[in-house]
Amino acid sequence: CALPIYTFKAEAGHHLVPQPLTNGKNVFDELGAGFTLVALGADDGAVGALEAAAKAQNVPLKTVRDTQAGGREAYEAKLLLVRPDHYVAWAAHEGPADANALFKRVAGK
Repeated sequence: CALPIYTFKAEAGHHLVPQPLTNGKNVFDELGAGFTLVALGADDGAVGALEAAAKAQNVPLKTVRDTQAGGREAYEAKLLLVRPDHYVAWAAHEGPADANALFKRVAGK
């Protein structure tokens, strides 16, 4: 019987692992009722493109900004798109080539 492998890495299809934020709260305390974009020292242009795409696709999105330090570097991504059920829908260091296509896919449109 193989033991499960536990990792903090944020991967699509996996449950988000809780981590503390700079403000002292757990990342779970900051997740929204819809999708949440966790931006950890990410490029403002990438964050803006994702926010604009969510709005264009009428997908509820809350953005949580923080640094990648303090344990959050274990996510191995600067941008985490988290579904309402706390599963990671998408994670990367850079914004997607087509943010509209990403939101169409994750929202099932």
